[in-house]
Amino acid sequence: MPALGNLLAAANTSAPDEQIERAELIDNLTEAIQRLSKRRRQLILLYYKQHLTMKQIAEIFEITESRVSQLHASALFNLSVKLRHWKDGRL
Repeated sequence: MPALGNLLAAANTSAPDEQIERAELIDNLTEAIQRLSKRRRQLILLYYKQHLTMKQIAEIFEITESRVSQLHASALFNLSVKLRHWKDGRL
């Protein structure tokens, strides 16, 4: 399973169909993130947008770092399933 960052790292796509596909991926990823539970959505935004560590997020949420890791893994799994369904045309 490719990492989330690798899916979005394809910079400088020149073909129009690749640009459209990338835009669709970003739209679907955004929608999938919005459908996460509030806590998982906050965790994803804190980790990937604010670049906080799991330890820092644990302090904010007042939970253990291990629990943050579990929530993170759960959120990524949920996102990967939704994106796989989109790619397979099941959405």
